[in-house]
Amino acid sequence: MNISKSITRSAGVDVSKPWLDAALHGCEATLRVANTSAGHRELIDWGCQGCVARWVGGNRRL
Repeated sequence: MNISKSITRSAGVDVSKPWLDAALHGCEATLRVANTSAGHRELIDWGCQGCVARWVGGNRRL
C-alpha cells in the first residue's frame, strides 16, 4: 500500500507600518521587506520559491 502525505507549508507575517517580517514554518528562512508595493511583490516571490500554500498574519489567514 502506498500512502502519500500532503504537506502544507505556511508562512507567518508580522505587519508593521514600515516593514513586513516573514518566516517559513519549519525553516530558518526569514525575510524583511518594506511595506510598499515593491516589498509586497518581493514577499510574494519569496513565498513562491518556498512553495508557501498558506500565509498567516495575526489572527487572520491572508
